Amino acid sequence: MRYLTTTEAASVLHVDPSRVRLLCKLGRIETIKIGNTYAISEHELDRFAALPRRAGRPRRNGSTGQCKVNHATASATATDVSVTRSALRPVKFSQR
Repeated sequence: MRYLTTTEAASVLHVDPSRVRLLCKLGRIETIKIGNTYAISEHELDRFAALPRRAGRPRRNGSTGQCKVNHATASATATDVSVTRSALRPVKFSQR
């Protein structure tokens, strides 16, 4: 069985080597650690590559995908926006 480094695995998966190291650290890719280097089997890399992917940035831990509103600062934010809008109204120039 052939083993790949994180750099080699990254080129196969078309991602950055730091992403592969993170996946190894999180346990999403099974590895053998030799010193400070992760060794990834070709079989494991094929298994991981076959998993379905969600497009876009990965969600943070605990995120439900819903927006959270801080009501204590919401009125201050709304006030700031209304001031900004009035300051950005188009100015009419008189034609000569």
